[in-house]
Amino acid sequence: MSRRGPAPKPREAKLLAGNPSRRPLPEPVIVGARQVAAPLPPARLSPEVAEVYTDLAELLTDAGYLVTGDLELLERLAFAIALVRRVEDELRDAELTVEGAKGGEVANPLLRIQRDAAKQVHSLCVEFGLSPSARARLGVTVATGATLARKLRDDDTIVTASGSFSRTELINEYNNRPESEQGQ
Repeated sequence: MSRRGPAPKPREAKLLAGNPSRRPLPEPVIVGARQVAAPLPPARLSPEVAEVYTDLAELLTDAGYLVTGDLELLERLAFAIALVRRVEDELRDAELTVEGAKGGEVANPLLRIQRDAAKQVHSLCVEFGLSPSARARLGVTVATGATLARKLRDDDTIVTASGSFSRTELINEYNNRPESEQGQ
């Protein structure tokens, strides 16, 4: 069952808004080092999955979204995308209905496989911020070219609808507030 209510705001977004709820902010959790170069696909992946993995790794690394803790999830996303493509290729030449066990016509089982894999792709893409709504929830605008993508990766910059901000500056600004403002 999914969580109720709006998705929680990232810590950095709360810092940008001035922490209006005045609740203590969670400490940053380090899930791994940010990937500077796109990682190579694991050797166990099929050529189709490895190709998707490489494309996604380059995209996410350039955007500054990929950390070492995400590599297993990236592998699952690449597998799901490759599966959707493979099933869609098979469906191009297949009938939408097939003969069932009792002799009647039933929906082609490939349709269910495609639907389930497409749902998984969608949910994993949302986790990586690869949809417009996911980026909006994160408060991230679309990078306009390789220069901004490099800036995001190299400068540890947060880009929101209200501008670009350094994570380090935001955290220092929050931590250096007068004591009267802290913990409120």
